[in-house]
Amino acid sequence: MTGPATEVPLDTSAGRSVLAGLGLLGIAVVAALLLAGPDPRVLSLEPAGLFDSAFRRLSAEYAETKYALWAAGTILRWGALAGLIALGAGPVLAGLGRRLGRGRDFPSALFTALLLFLILAVVAFPVTLASGFHVEHLYGLSTQSAVDWLLDTARRQAFWIAVYAAATAGFLACLRGWPRRGWLVASLGGILVAVAGATLAPVVVDPLFADFTPLADHGLEAEIVAMGTRAGLEVDRVMVVDASRRTRRLNAYVTGLGATRQVVLYDNLLERAPRDELLLVVAHELGHAAEHHVRKGLLWAVPGIVFGAWLLARIARWRACRDPRLAGPGDPAGLPFLWLVVTLLLFVSSPIESAISRRMEAHADWLALELTQDPDTFVAVERRLARTNLAPITSPDWIVAWFFTHPPVLERIGMAEHWRRESGDRP
Repeated sequence: MTGPATEVPLDTSAGRSVLAGLGLLGIAVVAALLLAGPDPRVLSLEPAGLFDSAFRRLSAEYAETKYALWAAGTILRWGALAGLIALGAGPVLAGLGRRLGRGRDFPSALFTALLLFLILAVVAFPVTLASGFHVEHLYGLSTQSAVDWLLDTARRQAFWIAVYAAATAGFLACLRGWPRRGWLVASLGGILVAVAGATLAPVVVDPLFADFTPLADHGLEAEIVAMGTRAGLEVDRVMVVDASRRTRRLNAYVTGLGATRQVVLYDNLLERAPRDELLLVVAHELGHAAEHHVRKGLLWAVPGIVFGAWLLARIARWRACRDPRLAGPGDPAGLPFLWLVVTLLLFVSSPIESAISRRMEAHADWLALELTQDPDTFVAVERRLARTNLAPITSPDWIVAWFFTHPPVLERIGMAEHWRRESGDRP
């Protein structure tokens, strides 16, 4: 058996570094909130002219229910982590992890993380069940039986718990192996994992949870390829995913990098949307591909990964200075506290990620209008998607800034009307 790695003396500057890092994060969040103002390419519209009052009430009720359950789940997880910290459960979990890992450093940290994430999943399961199954059925969005939903959820959670546990164990291993510069090694590893994940997701990860088949409609495929050519793209693969086994929502997306890049259509979108609306949805996704948004998203993530690894390493060092039960920053016994910090930082930094995503989505909308020259169909698509997916029509500004990865539906329709005015077209 191997014991804990020898740690260098912990410096007293850790606390000052943590405060400085949190200050920088606060400045970045405030800047994101200030800069994420209204897009100048959007005309202001009244919701009553586009959606009837009954639908607006229904979509608002659905959104409020989902946000309330999200808040409940988040508070449960934070409360569970705080409780584990208060009860001193970190060393207990680490002891179990060491027994399961036979005293070896990486397996011990891996099992400790697995135990912690399993506890959090169990604690939040009632909310997960209510939000992911009951509410979706109540509002007519889900097509899954209870058994199918449970199996699907268990498979997804098992996969992501394993991924997060491995990443956490790797981060702790970096802190143990390189006490002073472990954050740098961890950030480099995180960047490599992010690039590999974005590249391999379409061929390795996504097929674990859904079935993908090539688009069988060769005429439609030819139209999509021609549209890609106009956008300056070579469209190699258009795939159809069996989303209707789970949901009545309509959607499409672009995924992958380089040779793995593909446009994916929901099968229910293919079946239920008129041809012109389907092509406009595809034009939006081609806009993402033409502007290399997957690659740009990775580039935007790099400073976040580096800063996050540095800040977490400093917080782990600061915590180890204050808790004599910890052998050092890389001790798995400190995981409940460290994971609470991770979840809080992710919540606080959400406006940054959301603002970047909304900007990319708005740009893809504009490119879709340029490709199709068809604002009427664009408006029809947004109305269909909003009605089918129960998208909220009006939301508080802070909700949009914090959580919306896409522009609100009224802004997207307002962009089409702006494009119409700029192009000289008339309704």
